[in-house]
Amino acid sequence: MAAIEFRSEAAIPAPSRDVPEEEHVSEIAQTLDVRGQSCPLPVVRAAQAIKQLQTGQILEVLATDPGSLTDFPAWAKSTGNEIVEQHQDDGVFRYVVRKT
Repeated sequence: MAAIEFRSEAAIPAPSRDVPEEEHVSEIAQTLDVRGQSCPLPVVRAAQAIKQLQTGQILEVLATDPGSLTDFPAWAKSTGNEIVEQHQDDGVFRYVVRKT
């Protein structure tokens, strides 16, 4: 089983001009790297990681499983957590989730 990599207090790149400033996340409390893991592990690991955070803190998840495109929004909806940013770059799906 692949190891989980956590990085704390990582900054997010500067906001793009097409998204209002207040919608950008300024600080990530934890980064979860689940690249190479398949469903359901990315969501299972994210659920475990977000339990360790305080309400309002941000979890960044990096995944390569295409199934995460539907899994993460469904998980966020069912748990009440908020996906504040989501995009794909070179086969890596990035989810920025605020714990509610």
